[in-house]
Amino acid sequence: MVFYTRALRKTLPKRLALAMLLAANSFAAWAENRLHIDNFTIKPNEEYVVKVLMENDADIVSLQADLKLPEGLVLEEVYDEEMGGDVEFLLNYDRVGPGHNLNSAPQSGNTYRVIINDANDAHATLEGTTGQIFTFKVRATEALADKAEIQILDQEFNHWVGSKVESFNPADETAVITVSQESVDLTLSTAETALSIRPFATQTIDLSLTSGFEVSAFSAKVKLPKGLTLKGWSRTERDAAARRYSFTPTVLDAENNIHKITISRTGANALVGKEGAVATFDVEGTLDLPAEAVIEVYDVEVSRMNAVVEYPEGFEISVANPNAAAKPAADEAIAKAEQDLADAIATEREDVKENEKVQAAQQAAEDA
Repeated sequence: MVFYTRALRKTLPKRLALAMLLAANSFAAWAENRLHIDNFTIKPNEEYVVKVLMENDADIVSLQADLKLPEGLVLEEVYDEEMGGDVEFLLNYDRVGPGHNLNSAPQSGNTYRVIINDANDAHATLEGTTGQIFTFKVRATEALADKAEIQILDQEFNHWVGSKVESFNPADETAVITVSQESVDLTLSTAETALSIRPFATQTIDLSLTSGFEVSAFSAKVKLPKGLTLKGWSRTERDAAARRYSFTPTVLDAENNIHKITISRTGANALVGKEGAVATFDVEGTLDLPAEAVIEVYDVEVSRMNAVVEYPEGFEISVANPNAAAKPAADEAIAKAEQDLADAIATEREDVKENEKVQAAQQAAEDA
């Protein structure tokens, strides 16, 4: 149990208030000491030098922090003239003393620990109070999502307090990355846009996709005219590995002959290549196929590796039935033959009835 004297009781509130004031001032000072990164914009497959800025109003002798990079952002090495070799993190030697160096080590989850300290253990302080302390170069892949983040975690600064070094921990920081999409040729087409199909004959139609980027998913709707039947879908070499891609044909509206094909990735896979057929389908003509018809391919969606969706235009395929011109004549001939047969049967029936009447009259005459 602790007992306070009357004098101590008088001074305790003052001391407590003074301690709180010092703590507040210390916290305010620490709030002015931090590592941070400005938001930036990058294109897929582009490189960018990220500047890590340090603000400090305390005499910092060393620091460390964890940099967590998002999926799709790759760390690239750069040449360090001071050290004469390639490094992942390039120290700004204008802000450090002669004994300071930078060490880095990869951690789990695409995270890197960066440590800046005095190799001579002389406790020399870092130079300046603002500006970049180190940089690193990154390359954006197709997997980088828009509005991804670089996080600076677990910051620890060591600074002079009187005659000794103490540490404090600034708050975590986040930099937002905006992905600027490249303007590329994105086209869905087919080898033949005019087909000739006879009843009971089949034709194979390909859906060919050309893109300037890696594709993670594809879908399109197909509307067939009356007189065409969808006989089935087939994979291509671009998505042939079943374990990599889901290949899903769907009947959306059987009454209106509307179908859909969906191709989607598993994991971090992309369609093979950036051009060529992604799917094919077979159609068969029926007796109802008119002389001219149209196959419509529409509502096309193409997903980049970073999940951004693009919408290329669809197309139409004209279909001609070469047998359709002869069909009216054939139908007329069939109808005439059927009518002639019906007339012949009716005439035969009349003849039979007439013969029956004659035979009945003869029989009646004999009986009389």
